[in-house]
Amino acid sequence: MQNLASLRLHATLLAVVALVTAVAHVAWRGRYAEERNKLAQKAASVRAREIEAAWKALPYTNASYGGATDALLAKIDWAGLSLSDLQRTKLQSRLDEVLQYLVAPGLGEYCRLKTEALHFRFNASRSTKLILSGASQPPDAQLQPASEPLSRDETDGLQVTRAVWEKLYGAEGGLSVTGLTGICLENVAAATCATNSPMALLQGSVRKGWTTATEAMNPGFVYPALKDQRTASGEKSLFFQLSFFAQSYNGEKAGPVYLCLGWLPEDQEWALCRMISDSWLGLHIPF
Repeated sequence: MQNLASLRLHATLLAVVALVTAVAHVAWRGRYAEERNKLAQKAASVRAREIEAAWKALPYTNASYGGATDALLAKIDWAGLSLSDLQRTKLQSRLDEVLQYLVAPGLGEYCRLKTEALHFRFNASRSTKLILSGASQPPDAQLQPASEPLSRDETDGLQVTRAVWEKLYGAEGGLSVTGLTGICLENVAAATCATNSPMALLQGSVRKGWTTATEAMNPGFVYPALKDQRTASGEKSLFFQLSFFAQSYNGEKAGPVYLCLGWLPEDQEWALCRMISDSWLGLHIPF
């Protein structure tokens, strides 16, 4: 009986020791994982700052300089793009307008670029609904005089976009309407493709790398001719991609900018589709 009791005692002690060891191991593993995550985050932060420092060291041209946008467009290898003469001419004109908007963002110019002479629909995006969830009804005032009555999509688009703009950049929004202050004329990349996906921009022919990619919001403008990635004639949609390095906040911040525009055959014009920039730039304007 004594031997049996002794065995039970030893078994109990072993179980306790095993339990304590297991608990200690789990606790140690948890602390180790936590420390490992902290080190990984610190390393990623250090690496991101090194990357930003390299971007800031690039040569930049003052974006407000009258010839800055022309100089950037001159860096594009137009002959290497699969564009017709009309598409190229229209694209050069549209890009000049887009770049001017990015340098000096304005509500009226943004709405003009998204709607003027274009066939579109307006379906408020999820971001728009979240932004306006606590706002009053969008104002009924039009952004600019119209020579012809506006369609429901135009009316809704203008009203909602104005409400979003005021919500973000008004007194309660707290965001500043910050544009580009410098443009790097080196490493400008351009390409055409048949898709408007974010990965096609970030990892495709015009890739530049990024630390944290931030996509500019679209209040809800949709171009049916591009929605299904095919035109009415059955041909694939045509998209133009452009990437370049830029500065904001008077050179305090720098990083890559990615733009995507889509060709609308019926309108014979390019539509603004997508803009992605690195979070270091701090751009908070719609596209």
